[in-house]
Amino acid sequence: MGLIKLVKIMDFECRRCGKCCIELWGTISATKEDLARWQKEGRKDILKYVSLFTTNGWCRGDRIPSMIDEIIGADFGVSPKTDDDTKKCPFLKRERSGKFTCLIQETKPSICKTFPFDGEIKKIRKIAIEMGCRGLK
Repeated sequence: MGLIKLVKIMDFECRRCGKCCIELWGTISATKEDLARWQKEGRKDILKYVSLFTTNGWCRGDRIPSMIDEIIGADFGVSPKTDDDTKKCPFLKRERSGKFTCLIQETKPSICKTFPFDGEIKKIRKIAIEMGCRGLK
């Protein structure tokens, strides 16, 4: 099922309230495709918030191994200063209007692009409703 059909099923329109990037925030997964794209785009500003688990152990995202196949997992939202999870997405900006903007909208992680859809529509809709997501009608 395509994303357009999912949007229609869930009757979702993002209101830019920031709840998903703050209240549901915790370390999220970045895909190998996300990592390859950020590396190709030279986005060290993003990669420094990634912690990689590779066949050789843990390393920072801004030090991606030459062979992306060495990567087993990638956590996005790890402070480059403390190695702890950030409290909210580091690329979320609150505007004067009170709405939030994603500073990496054009290249944000895949999981963010598809929120609140992950294939389990009823489960995700319930979570989104419980957190007060204003995008669900």
